[in-house]
Amino acid sequence: MNDEKASLLKLRLLINKQNQSNLIGLKINSFYDLLNLEVNNSVEVCHL
Repeated sequence: MNDEKASLLKLRLLINKQNQSNLIGLKINSFYDLLNLEVNNSVEVCHL
């Protein structure tokens, strides 16, 4: 029973780590998307 609990706990920790890195990746991606939008808008304004 204890081994089972321990392995479940390890699994849960692994999943949490994975979710955190996914979140960080999403944040970085959306940040770059925002940057790209800003840059594209400035370029368009310059062309006008």
